[in-house]
Amino acid sequence: MPVQRSFHLMLTPTCKVEVGAQDITTALAVARDALPFLQDTHDEQRFPVSLSDSDDFQYTLTCLLCRMVNPQHASHSHLIAMHSHLVAMQEHLIAAHQLTPEHFRAACRVFLGTGDEGCYVWALAPVLAAQLHLPHKSYMRARRYTAAPSVPVEKRGPQPDGYVTLVFVHPFDASETRQDVFLVDLDALAWYGYRRGDLRVGEPLVWPKGEWSRADEAGR
Repeated sequence: MPVQRSFHLMLTPTCKVEVGAQDITTALAVARDALPFLQDTHDEQRFPVSLSDSDDFQYTLTCLLCRMVNPQHASHSHLIAMHSHLVAMQEHLIAAHQLTPEHFRAACRVFLGTGDEGCYVWALAPVLAAQLHLPHKSYMRARRYTAAPSVPVEKRGPQPDGYVTLVFVHPFDASETRQDVFLVDLDALAWYGYRRGDLRVGEPLVWPKGEWSRADEAGR
């Protein structure tokens, strides 16, 4: 099975998602598919459940193919109860939507949120989703909750050189948001770098060319 890499995609000026996928093409495809489900909050009022006795977090699990929320495992055994909700969701996906354990192992994971709270979406690569004739690539969501405080991100002063300006045009009113990006790489699909004022450590962020354009090339 191909090794997955971690991509940090800037899909909008205020939306950074982390994607586990084997290449940038797959990461962009599943992230764009998952974004509406990451931002949808219709199940937030559902009572979250723990996935293990030692877990400090609670989750609301949703099947994105039929909107079932927090399915229950048929067994009430304490030995099975520890992971009963996740097992029940996987059993539902197998029985109702023809997914297999191999699909689960090959799935891409998309995360939107902080280190403690946020939302995960699992999605299949485009080829696998097409083989199953799924309506979309995303098939399961887990919204994570905790009372733990968030940790502030360390900042530093802006660097004077090496930046390009990228422009995002909002679809509803055609207004623009600009971000100065310290560019470390680019290809036919995206720009890779760090926002002005951010620490240039860790994996670079990714600005997809389908959502962003360069201000100097766009004549803005």
